[in-house]
Amino acid sequence: NIRDLLVLARADVVEQIDFRRLQVSGTTFVQHDYRNLEADLVLTAPLRMKGRERQILLYILIEHQSEPDELMPLRLLTYLDGVFNKQVRDWKTAHGTTRGIRLQPVLPVVFYTGSRRWEDVGSLTDLIEEGARFAAVTPRLTPLFLNLGGTEPERLEAEGGWFGQLLRVVRAGRADEREFRGVLREVVGRLEEMPPEQRERWRELMSYLDAFVYHTRSRPEVAPLLQVITTSLRSEDNRREVEAMQKTMAEVHKDLGNLEGKRETLLFQLRERFGEIPAEIVATVETTASLEPLQQWLKRVVKVQTLEEVGIAPTSE
Repeated sequence: NIRDLLVLARADVVEQIDFRRLQVSGTTFVQHDYRNLEADLVLTAPLRMKGRERQILLYILIEHQSEPDELMPLRLLTYLDGVFNKQVRDWKTAHGTTRGIRLQPVLPVVFYTGSRRWEDVGSLTDLIEEGARFAAVTPRLTPLFLNLGGTEPERLEAEGGWFGQLLRVVRAGRADEREFRGVLREVVGRLEEMPPEQRERWRELMSYLDAFVYHTRSRPEVAPLLQVITTSLRSEDNRREVEAMQKTMAEVHKDLGNLEGKRETLLFQLRERFGEIPAEIVATVETTASLEPLQQWLKRVVKVQTLEEVGIAPTSE
């Protein structure tokens, strides 16, 4: 998937990256204020150097945006600073000094899937008063930029591999039901052509299609569109497997719905009985991932006289 994405983003080092040894970094560089708008993904992979026997390590920073952001040049600079400074800390831990340090390159990619117009990321000088006069002393970077809405479906199909097929559905996510249904049917048929050795990847892509339909289409459309997915499959074995995925997904979302309903009911009753509820108690209720404690608290809240007697321990404890 990452390889297909980098091809679509016109990365000129794709053929040199050893994707078999690609690893996801556990570090995130997105500020908490922005996490409802985007998500970053940092990966590392060996980069084969042309004409050399040695390899270097390439950091791939993928910034997924759902809204345009004029501050993106500044934020990317902050993220790259974080990646490079982490390398410095790691080097110093391993060697005890920064003498002889060589930093590994970072490839930033902005992947935009929103519906508003966004032609390019821009530059830091665009944000600075009299920026052109200070261009020589202002950091400049040009990230790879993939605007999904501005990418023709034909290019996604021709250049994007199997992931490009999936992106055709994502791109059509806001289309009317008839158009979306046509794209979905065609993509499911294409994905069924994946070779047997990529069976696990096929399952993951099909699972994503199910989830995408469930989360992005209106509730009356979901069941018919999920049926489109299964009926578009030619293989009976594939149909049975996808139907099992959909059944599991439905059960998971039913459980999540029950949890959310219990949380909302509990918070409503707590506020009705005791007025304003401390933020730490609210946080505990909202992050409780099991029905049992929620049900116990709901039983107590109608019997006890004080909030403390309900027995909800703050998350910090």
